[in-house]
Amino acid sequence: MEYRFGTRRVLKEDGSSCSMKYLNVGDRILVSSYSSDNKLITKYSTVLAIDVYQYFDLKSPVEYLEIHTSLTNLQPLHITAAHSLLVKKQNSTGEKYLFAREIHSGDSIYLVNKENMVEEVHVTEVKQTTSYDAYVPLTYEGTLVVNQALVSCYGTVTHNVGHLIKAPRRWWYKVIYDLLDSNKRDMSSSILHMLENILLSV
Repeated sequence: MEYRFGTRRVLKEDGSSCSMKYLNVGDRILVSSYSSDNKLITKYSTVLAIDVYQYFDLKSPVEYLEIHTSLTNLQPLHITAAHSLLVKKQNSTGEKYLFAREIHSGDSIYLVNKENMVEEVHVTEVKQTTSYDAYVPLTYEGTLVVNQALVSCYGTVTHNVGHLIKAPRRWWYKVIYDLLDSNKRDMSSSILHMLENILLSV
């Protein structure tokens, strides 16, 4: 459910592009959401946490998919098969979050252009590849923009289920985090993350 080492980048609010590996809690990055009239929009949101599923380790390769689009000047997205991203299936009338393994040539994904507007682009090829680390930032919206593609913060389970399971931690960071000292923050965050993993394994 993570992105390939050294290839995935997010856009920070100061205009700089940052490798996922070097993100910090508190950074503000570009995410996607829906407006009141149900249109896809982008905005900047705070990184609430960074879940590390695997630090860089050449002895533990992770299988990824490499998704190419009709915009050949853009770097392809590297994402694990069980991670979700926003997709419009061929011959479908609307978009929804699907696992990367469900994407095929001819489907569409959504990218952000230089004006931070969302565009629908066609998938031209999906390849198998390998990486050696796995990081997933958590935002309040439950979304990220990685290599300009609109993706979910969640994998293994569907986007909506992941958003529900991680709701307590998202709200905890948004509402309660600043009221606690550092020791209580770390302890509470660890407990919430452990409970999430239990729910995800059920």
